[in-house]
Amino acid sequence: RVRALDPSRPVTFAGNNFLDNGTRGVCWQQVDLEGRNYGWNAYDAEHARRPEHPALSSEFSALRETRDTYCADGRYSVAAPRDAAICTTTPTDGGLAKNLRDLAVHWKAIAERPFMAGGFLWALMDFRGENGWPRLHSDFGVLDLCGFPKDSAHAMRAWWRPETAQVHLLPHWTWPDHEGLIQVRAVTNCEEIELRVNGISRGRQDTREYGLTEWPVMYAPGRIEAIGYRNGVAVACDTKRTSGAPARIELMADRKTLIGNGRDVVCVAASLVDADGTVVPHDDRVLTWRARGAGRLLGLGNGDPCDGTPDTSPTRGTFRGRCLAVCEAAPSEGILEIEAECDGMTPATIRVSVLTIDSASHSGSCT
Repeated sequence: RVRALDPSRPVTFAGNNFLDNGTRGVCWQQVDLEGRNYGWNAYDAEHARRPEHPALSSEFSALRETRDTYCADGRYSVAAPRDAAICTTTPTDGGLAKNLRDLAVHWKAIAERPFMAGGFLWALMDFRGENGWPRLHSDFGVLDLCGFPKDSAHAMRAWWRPETAQVHLLPHWTWPDHEGLIQVRAVTNCEEIELRVNGISRGRQDTREYGLTEWPVMYAPGRIEAIGYRNGVAVACDTKRTSGAPARIELMADRKTLIGNGRDVVCVAASLVDADGTVVPHDDRVLTWRARGAGRLLGLGNGDPCDGTPDTSPTRGTFRGRCLAVCEAAPSEGILEIEAECDGMTPATIRVSVLTIDSASHSGSCT
């Protein structure tokens, strides 16, 4: 029936249990490209049955993860627990990923098989629905609902872009009143990685492809640093510092100019930082936002799946030190001024130029 409606292009089908000899098995025999959801442990057996059929992973991972969250409390999903080492939970069943090491296993199964064309990661970004109370939206994304990256996003970027040396270190290093060990982890595409704790080296380790390096570290405020090496040369690093008390708000816009058409938008990220500019992940504050001039405030978010504040409210708490505002350009030229303030801090302001299409064309800038 599908080919009768459109014979001009190949047909694909995505589904689970692709070794099923029932209805799904019949469907896969009829398509040009087999879309296989999860079940990475069956890739080889299915390829042996139909080696002439190209295939891809139409869904993989489904890792549940709340951004910058490392301690389970029943509300948020933890992919890399602070207090325990992690190991893969899907060595044989090929099911959903439960932690960052599982994510590596799922992607490695695709990347190392030439007959697999690639994979669609479930999911790129958190979305409304597909969760249970008190969570109001899913946490399957490698980006949260505001587009802030989670640890899994940094991992996938390292694995998908091997030409660019990358290191990502976790967790953050601000744990007031904590005593004892913390599992420090690094994801990298370098050959070796070194951890330094308050300037003292813990030595270098060989890094496995698509791997996750772990060190049990006795917590002490200060700084941890991971350094990646290629051919014995340091080529990438990541640092986490212990933050102090919130001191100011930092704003960053994803664009410098907007088109004055009444529809163009800018996303402005707010970070709650201490006196040295380190993001404060543990002492969230409520921000009040205002837009003046050539535009208006559309809505706010923070990526917290348990926050039921209406998106159109002019106030929003930070979550793990971050918040996001979306503002819309007016149908005219001018300056859009966006302000965020918090009790006890100086308001932060950022300005975006709003241009007509003709002005943007003449200036050579419309982003």
